Amino acid sequence: MAVLFHYFSRFFFIFFENYPEIFYLFTNFNSLNRILKSPFNVIILLLLIIGTFQHFAPFLNYQRLVYSISEDGYYMLTMARNIAAGHGMSIADGTIITNGTQPLMTLILAGVFLLTGGDKIFSIQLIILLQWLIAVAASYMIWKLGSKLLKNHHEGIKISVLAAALWYASPVMIRHTMNGLETGLYAFAVLYVLTFIIFNDNPFNFHNSIVTGFLLGIVFLIRNDAVFLIGGVCLVFLIPGFYSKEIKYSKRLVSVIVVGIISLLTAGPWLLYNQMVFGWIVPISGQAEMFGERVGGNFINLPRILSEYFTGFIPLSYGAQKYLPVLLSWIIFILAIAVLIVIMYKKFNIYQKRLVIISGIFLILLSGFYSTAFDHYYFLPRYLFPATPIIILGWAAAVFYGFDKFKVKFTKIREVSTIVFVISIIIFSYVRFNDANKHMHFQVVDWVKNNVSDDIWISAFQSGAVGYFHDKTINLDGKVNPYALRSKKLNKIPQYMVKIKAVYMADWYDRKWWMNDSTISNNFEMVVSDSLKNITVLKKKQ
Repeated sequence: MAVLFHYFSRFFFIFFENYPEIFYLFTNFNSLNRILKSPFNVIILLLLIIGTFQHFAPFLNYQRLVYSISEDGYYMLTMARNIAAGHGMSIADGTIITNGTQPLMTLILAGVFLLTGGDKIFSIQLIILLQWLIAVAASYMIWKLGSKLLKNHHEGIKISVLAAALWYASPVMIRHTMNGLETGLYAFAVLYVLTFIIFNDNPFNFHNSIVTGFLLGIVFLIRNDAVFLIGGVCLVFLIPGFYSKEIKYSKRLVSVIVVGIISLLTAGPWLLYNQMVFGWIVPISGQAEMFGERVGGNFINLPRILSEYFTGFIPLSYGAQKYLPVLLSWIIFILAIAVLIVIMYKKFNIYQKRLVIISGIFLILLSGFYSTAFDHYYFLPRYLFPATPIIILGWAAAVFYGFDKFKVKFTKIREVSTIVFVISIIIFSYVRFNDANKHMHFQVVDWVKNNVSDDIWISAFQSGAVGYFHDKTINLDGKVNPYALRSKKLNKIPQYMVKIKAVYMADWYDRKWWMNDSTISNNFEMVVSDSLKNITVLKKKQ
């Protein structure tokens, strides 16, 4: 947390340090004309205002506050609250142990609940502030990494500042830094580790190998798919061209082994806990997600997500990809970027090459794994999010490169594109602001709150939000409930629903089809089936 606070404090200072006109705006409002003389400073200030407003928008009212946490975020908050209450990592009022989470962020959030005495609403407020601090720290790391990579570029500072400010405010990125999950911290950690590794010209001595392994182990504890980042780092260490050719291959191999061992030892307690208690090192949330998925089910969604991230700030419609010309345009766009990187690669300095290769391997492995092993499209943006800071740096560099090319003949194009960018940011941020006032699961939370007393047990397939606000909630889809996962694998969820002590099953409207199962229809009655409110409630027969 001390590291986060350090980078948090540095974030806003970089703008004052490099662009004193912004500082004058805050110290002397009569000097507003000074900042207006620089369109670039106006854009940066606008991004800072939009980003900060969006992060604090949940404090506008109670509804925005509770809606700001995602369904999966509420799973993590529930486990964190139970840890703080002395129940360990668990759900269902502390009665069912689980490992369906990312451990380090869950432990950090448990500290928040310790501070608040388990208060659910006050904890959410503090978590929103914590998420903002993390987003600011990650944005500073973007600037730090970019300024070091581009220190010999005449616009290096501006490129880094633009990347940091856009990532902080982008309506495409911001939803992943204020969702109650580990994604923001993951982005910060990836940037921190990359900065350490890329600019370390002698990573092969024993001390640096230990530090690298420890940092990578910490990143793994933030999110387990950091194993792909570890793979990218180890591969670069083994390729002679990225570090001094005088270092023998055997020494490189020893360093990679040390990095692997130390990262494994750092993550070891978590892996050992998973294996000993749950029978597999992969958390049950990952097992539940992969079970029954179509192989390659997310391939069609990948071009849209990557295109959305490479555009930096333009949300792309999921529905549009059903039109072949649109899908092909996204594929061509991604391929064009890949070709451009290959063409430009020879012009990169050694540090830029290290970054491109490590982050490229990381993104390719993330994309390959999640587009192959997972089917649900709505998780894919979150899974690929840790690569976005590097993508945004490339985006900002490309913008300045284009502006340099258009410096003489196409001044009007530059001016028009700048205006379009500003208008687009405002429009898309407004749309995102409105969307943040919606939640796909609170109709169930509200029904349970109004119709079920706190001492009555309920169940739900999507039990994140409802389980946070109603302690006695049993998960049915197996993401956080090992017993439900076992029943799911045996195709015996109906029998499990009958066996458990839950009186109600409350979930989305389409769950009504469970009444077609004889086990369910013989033991439950339907008490609510509302397509407009998207809710179905079944009650166990007496």
